[in-house]
Amino acid sequence: MLTTLLPGQEPLMRLHKLLTAMSTAAFLSGCSLSPVFNAGVDSLKYSFSDKSLHLSPEQIEKLPRPSIGGRLSEDTAEALLYGYAEKDGHYWYSSSHEYLVTNHARLMRTSGLQYNLLYSSLINDALQNPELLSGKTFSQSWTIDVEPGHWYGIQVNSTLTPIGLQDIEGYSSPLFQVDEHISIPAMNWEGTNQFWFDPHSHSVVMTKQFIHPDYPPIATRVIKPFKDEVGQ
Repeated sequence: MLTTLLPGQEPLMRLHKLLTAMSTAAFLSGCSLSPVFNAGVDSLKYSFSDKSLHLSPEQIEKLPRPSIGGRLSEDTAEALLYGYAEKDGHYWYSSSHEYLVTNHARLMRTSGLQYNLLYSSLINDALQNPELLSGKTFSQSWTIDVEPGHWYGIQVNSTLTPIGLQDIEGYSSPLFQVDEHISIPAMNWEGTNQFWFDPHSHSVVMTKQFIHPDYPPIATRVIKPFKDEVGQ
């Protein structure tokens, strides 16, 4: 099913794809990677056998950089190593050359998956508003580009609803859960994203997010946080 491109959208999408391809090729070619980073990527060549996105303390210690666990499909889960930061967020790379771009845990872009989020126009994300953890509900809208299917400039509507403290396996103290009901009218689709905050740092430490109606939600979990923050 195809949608009509917005005026000027097709040249813009070609630019998005070109920049994505160039940045990915440059990064993965090894021209700007240190031996430590390459060794770190090599160390990620395993899967979480139980898909729980948990690593042992010994495995975490061996990771040379901040890392997240990612369940990128129904069948695979692996650690993704932090690469670098750009204006659109933090880039996380898997051993099989997929990458995720997150902004305070929100998925902004993906590459290398069966379905990919190519672009998100979301700024001033209510997910970052501290009042969310005080019980306030927020609504917001933005547009996305996803493939396959040539869905460009598609509107997403969302409502973030605080759920409260929940006991989560693998965490010694409860996390604060926020559910996000999302709807995409052009695709006649609705779903729910979920975010779990560390109530002390107010940083998101675990998520479940959809990038396309025909693709299972991507789960992420902070494994090795940045030294000065827990967020993504």
